[in-house]
Amino acid sequence: MAAVDKERELLQAIKRNLADLDALAAQLDDLEERGVYKFYSQSFKVYELQMIVDRAQVLFERIAPTGTALNDWFLSICQTALRHRFIWPPKNWDWERMNRNWQAETQPILEAFWHCRYFLRMLARFGRELDEAPMPVAWTAEGFSGSPAPAGWLAVLYLYGLGW
Repeated sequence: MAAVDKERELLQAIKRNLADLDALAAQLDDLEERGVYKFYSQSFKVYELQMIVDRAQVLFERIAPTGTALNDWFLSICQTALRHRFIWPPKNWDWERMNRNWQAETQPILEAFWHCRYFLRMLARFGRELDEAPMPVAWTAEGFSGSPAPAGWLAVLYLYGLGW
């Protein structure tokens, strides 16, 4: 299947999942304020953001065109955020290690959260704005042809391994 067909398939999947994208994006918007506060106050509740990172990753995978996979960098960011799972009630949780290494332990959670939030916003935006996937700008003897695709759409393409 050609890249253009994959991009069309992606856009159609985004449009089909727009309600789920909007719902999850709204949850992330609500959680961001508390999550950042919990990070700075060194509250274990910052680990609650891991659940939303999980849910976003599952949604992104559901939207993926046939034969594509999520970007390795994105997956690595999420895996790092999910490395230390906090489960309530905490059994055998090393509080001293967590507090001693607070930034190293929890900052990746916020990073993954913000990447997920960005991609949710971009997917929802382009699911509404685009009727068809933008064509790439081509270089010809006369110069460039076409108009550049929005940077956010290009980032979405990279999320799905379809970057130009």
